[in-house]
Amino acid sequence: SPADARRLLSFARCMSDLFAPCALAASVARQDWSGERPMGLGVALLPLLEQAIRDVRANGARQSVRVLVLGGCCITAATAARLGCEVTLYEPRELLRRVLQEIKAGNDSGNDSGNDLKLEVSAELTYNADIIVWEDASEDGILESGHLAGLYTVLSTMLERGAPPPRGVPGK
Repeated sequence: SPADARRLLSFARCMSDLFAPCALAASVARQDWSGERPMGLGVALLPLLEQAIRDVRANGARQSVRVLVLGGCCITAATAARLGCEVTLYEPRELLRRVLQEIKAGNDSGNDSGNDLKLEVSAELTYNADIIVWEDASEDGILESGHLAGLYTVLSTMLERGAPPPRGVPGK
């Protein structure tokens, strides 16, 4: 009947709206390092990260926002640090961690303001983040680099300690 068709279309539209962000994240997460959109997910997350930082600052007493970044191309970590946040970039792979530390050191020495970025590249997770950014949603980041296990560990530890849950980027 026409009423059933309208109801079915309404349901389909609702489901499409609910899953569109997931499909976009999955599509963008497949980093195309040499093609049209290198660092695509990191760039796509920047407006969400900036809004999350503004929201945490507006709702909290602290001006310094603590951000934990899991993987990716580090564009969100650098942006959060430039916005005055205290950032921990979790990278369990030693070689990549060393490269990121060198890049960070180069950015500190070339910083016009004279202030070093509050960005630490670490093999250790932090358990006090206001915001967690999951920049590497690729299969490599999720499974091989252990970011999903790290995310679970951080969230469960914060919950056990009675800490408020961090804001997720992407997510709520």
